[in-house]
Amino acid sequence: MDWPSPSLLWANFFDRRFGLFAYCPALLLAFGAPFVKRARHRVPTRETAVLLVYFLLFVLFCAANQYSWLQPLTGFRYLVPVVPALAVLALQTAEALPRGVRRLLAAATCAQSILMVAGYQNNFPRAVQSLWERHFELPWMVRLEQLGIPLNPAIPAIFFLLLALAVTAIWFVPGRKGRAANPNNSENRSFFGAGTGGGG
Repeated sequence: MDWPSPSLLWANFFDRRFGLFAYCPALLLAFGAPFVKRARHRVPTRETAVLLVYFLLFVLFCAANQYSWLQPLTGFRYLVPVVPALAVLALQTAEALPRGVRRLLAAATCAQSILMVAGYQNNFPRAVQSLWERHFELPWMVRLEQLGIPLNPAIPAIFFLLLALAVTAIWFVPGRKGRAANPNNSENRSFFGAGTGGGG
């Protein structure tokens, strides 16, 4: 342990091997949450402050813990506990964005996550390169071949086709728009169920 290191703090955020925002750039939207007023679901001001202070204290601890420099061995790891807090705030900011921008961000974030998991590397460019060199074979497919179990070359294409169909089905699930238009979804209702006009 030492005083918080600015270089380690920066690495924990943006190092492409293990940085929080290198793994999920969309989480940067969380810092716009205090300034977003026109969102259907808002985190109350006090709870927003608690989440941001929690984030600040946690990242300061990780910047002081020099063991964090070992993260390249394991990929994104030590800052995982702050992700739920940032995700809730990021969703609030995303509500204020145009629908097309929201969909683009969601698609890009999903694609990045899938490619990094499929590439089995701890930074995005290497994951894409590795996946391309393996002809889009997933790690479990490679392991089966190493065990002497040959796979049909079409299996990776079939897998990604099924994955695309599953994501499309989830995205356009029937009744989604109907729930969004439900008059019971008050514009003033917060994530925690309390309206802005009265006590919880």
